[in-house]
Amino acid sequence: MTERVLALYERLSRRERRLASAAAALTCILVVWLILVPGIRALSDKLDGVAALKQELSSTKRLLARQERELERYGEELAKLDWDVPASRRVLEFSNEVSALAQEAGITFNYTGKVERESVKDSSLAEYYIEVDFRPDMRSLVLFLKALEASPRLYVVRGITIQRALPPDYRPRVSMGVSALVREGDEG
Repeated sequence: MTERVLALYERLSRRERRLASAAAALTCILVVWLILVPGIRALSDKLDGVAALKQELSSTKRLLARQERELERYGEELAKLDWDVPASRRVLEFSNEVSALAQEAGITFNYTGKVERESVKDSSLAEYYIEVDFRPDMRSLVLFLKALEASPRLYVVRGITIQRALPPDYRPRVSMGVSALVREGDEG
């Protein structure tokens, strides 16, 4: 096949050879432009995506480390409280339940340090209350509020403050108080 192409090329005049060479060069350039350049762009986009994912992973690791420090600090604060052991365990369980619901909605929050337990007069109930701060996207906030509402425990949002979104992530700052009534004789 190659010999036939070479023989055909040899029979062409000088002007026709130049034209055939120019057409072959143009075809090669067109192939590179239409196939290789988009492939290189796609590879570059993928590499940029990998870099962004690596950055998001390191950011998530930092947030998880911060959350662990906050939970440790919160546990230390709970240990300082003068409550009986079962009541303090219930507060910790209550705060862990709220934290788990938040994490399911994609929210990591900080405890503000305000944790309360009040006995309800003339009953075996106690009200547990915590305040939290977080910076969610609005979808995650709505999912968290729906999770609180759908939970088998009766959670009450006693107050919520949403402040405008600021740089760098343009997410609103949310402060929220959450409480629940718990029968003191129950285990959860």
